[in-house]
Amino acid sequence: MRKNYLFIVLCALLLSGISPLLAQQNLIPNPGFESGTGDVFTNWTKANGAAYLTATTAAAEVHGGTRALKSAGPGFAGQQYQVQMLSDLINMTVGTSYTFKIWVKAATAGGTVRFSTQPSPLYGPDTPVPAGVWTQLSWTFTATVAQTRIALDLGQSNVVYYLDDMEMLGAVVTTPAPANLTNYLPNPSFEDGTGSTFTNWTALNGAGSFSETTNPAEVKVGARALKVVSATPGNAYEVQFASPFLNTPVGKRFRFSIYIKAAVAGGMVRLSTISPLANYGAYAYSTTTSIGTDWQQLTLDFTPVEPTTRVAIDMGTSAATYFVDDMRLTSTDALLIGNGGFETGLGDNFTNWTKQNGASFLTATTTETHSGSRALRAEVTGTQANAGQAYSVQLINDAATTVVGTQYTFSIWAKATTAGSTIRFSTQPSPQYGPDTPVPTTWTKLSWTFTANSTQTQLVLDLGKNTNVYYLDDADISTAVINLVSNGSFEQGGPGNNFTNWSKYNGAANMTETTVPAEVNEGSRAVKVINTAAGQPYSVQLVSDPMSLSAGKNYTATVYVRSNTGGEVIRFSTNATAGAQYGPDFTTTTAWKAMTWTFTANDPSTRIVLDMGTSAGTFFVDNVTVVGADDCAVKYQVPASQTPIATGKNKFLGSAYSTPRYQTSISISTR
Repeated sequence: MRKNYLFIVLCALLLSGISPLLAQQNLIPNPGFESGTGDVFTNWTKANGAAYLTATTAAAEVHGGTRALKSAGPGFAGQQYQVQMLSDLINMTVGTSYTFKIWVKAATAGGTVRFSTQPSPLYGPDTPVPAGVWTQLSWTFTATVAQTRIALDLGQSNVVYYLDDMEMLGAVVTTPAPANLTNYLPNPSFEDGTGSTFTNWTALNGAGSFSETTNPAEVKVGARALKVVSATPGNAYEVQFASPFLNTPVGKRFRFSIYIKAAVAGGMVRLSTISPLANYGAYAYSTTTSIGTDWQQLTLDFTPVEPTTRVAIDMGTSAATYFVDDMRLTSTDALLIGNGGFETGLGDNFTNWTKQNGASFLTATTTETHSGSRALRAEVTGTQANAGQAYSVQLINDAATTVVGTQYTFSIWAKATTAGSTIRFSTQPSPQYGPDTPVPTTWTKLSWTFTANSTQTQLVLDLGKNTNVYYLDDADISTAVINLVSNGSFEQGGPGNNFTNWSKYNGAANMTETTVPAEVNEGSRAVKVINTAAGQPYSVQLVSDPMSLSAGKNYTATVYVRSNTGGEVIRFSTNATAGAQYGPDFTTTTAWKAMTWTFTANDPSTRIVLDMGTSAGTFFVDNVTVVGADDCAVKYQVPASQTPIATGKNKFLGSAYSTPRYQTSISISTR
């Protein structure tokens, strides 16, 4: 079947690598009826006369490929729509002419077919179909709405038709998302689940309000969407649908988006985030927006202050019926690097990347990937020019716009076939160089933080120093989170059992380095704690160098912890002249978990302390961060679910609210 339709790129690539494209492409979904099973055709709906519409695979009844549509209606004179196939909605430009084409043949002579559009109907003429010979029929119309369905009206005649290979070319402007713009939402279009159950999503409030819809007019993508009936107006949160808690690194910028429409225009909806601690200062809310009857996109931009966040859709404000589909949670920071997942490109080429040196060593792999379907394979043989120099095998990303003086963190997942080799990251055109970074033999996230010295920066992978085979995937650049703890990743200080910028106040012999990949959360080095007996929390104690804090300001400390068996208890505390503060006990598990504690600084010079002597056992700690919790863009808002403390009481307090406390909060996130 001739399905390799011409796609002519007429626009030059923008510097950012996110390129608007003007192209001629086939707008008809599943144009050859190839996709689908049995007598079901993906992207097409049997609106009427379903029993007369079947799939055929007989060679004489297929124009090309392996499958076509067969129509065998009894004839409904003057009622062409009685046997009718409808396409999914197609984006159109109002006022633009389109020509729909399709190959058809009839088993016998004398029959006619018609083409039309919905939901704003336009009708073509009844067109005769020759018998026994494939003929391409066409119909030209001018779009009157922004989205339309193509209808095949096949009910006029008592004739068997075979239909295949449709085409409708249109000039479309698209903005492709970068290949590394990962959607972090599970089940983002609600395809998984049955009935009123949607895998990975929870009705937090208004449970009876949610059900599935498979009506094509109520589904944006796929075969299923969320239908919401808010019966009576109330608080936004009273009809609330939410994701599970998702990993959201503190300080990384995210965008949550959904497509939504209403049965009747006028209902009000907002998006929100939910803290695992009920820490209302960490909640974010979008503008409450009026919802119309056409699909529209709502977005919420937020910067997490906790390592896990739940996103929610708040639909309780109005009495209305809504349809929700096609959601995304992406990192807007990822826009700084193009094709970070190496997903796009032909053969061994990678869109947005240039092979500067050692091009023959740089190929695509589809078997050794960290995520997605494609990654970079670098086989360094030592036969390249300038062998032994890091730059002798070099891959360079397209330039991204950066702010001079701003810190950025580049990260990439990598592994090597054999241990002991290093790679390096650098920038162009004003070169900066990272350290030689060891590459373990298991997938490990490597990172380098640099300060931009140019308004346009290219990130460079320098892979040529050692002979080895490397696999690299999922690169990202984001604005660096300012970690107030020096050497929080414990990378500096080895080899050996010392950790630069950290002091062992008690139980020094119990704390050693580990470079075993399974015992390291990120990078190549972590702290291993072996307690042979239980004791006091402070009997095994690792203490940072002093941090410069602002007294009275809130800060969030995070550490990743994993245990061999689980069950050990550790805690955070502070060491300061003004007095110590103590976080709650945290219990380890056999998976890496984030322990988070938010506290209010009481001294401008404060050390963060890991108290690890309570339990006997072996566990591992890595990636300690302390960031200013008050620096987030989202400030405290009174949540809709919080009742004024004086409600119903004859008090002058009226609408006063209890402000959350931050001193002893804790959260857990799965890595």
